[in-house]
Amino acid sequence: MVMKNIYTNNDEIIRPVAVKTLKDNYNQDAQTDFEREVEIISAFSHENILKLEGVVFRENESTPWMVFEFMQYGDLAQLLRSNSSFMRAQNAVPTLELNEVLQYILALVVMGE
Repeated sequence: MVMKNIYTNNDEIIRPVAVKTLKDNYNQDAQTDFEREVEIISAFSHENILKLEGVVFRENESTPWMVFEFMQYGDLAQLLRSNSSFMRAQNAVPTLELNEVLQYILALVVMGE
């Protein structure tokens, strides 16, 4: 489950973030997949790949949280499906950026990272 949240630190800097959690009734396989996703996403460092800000484990919460930078326009799937004027005006941009991301990920796989 992904939801919008607000991040604040000791300096009172406030910014929106996206928080991904496991569903309340998760099983061990879901927990393992979550941990693997953290491991994989942590290895990425590319301007067109969503940045994982951190993982939060809270005493009063049964599930860990992945905290990501917030995407103003939603995820790529939402953006590509939309019929917004933004997509019509910028149609080639997401395609080119997606191509860069795929090349980056392929290079990581080929190098065995």
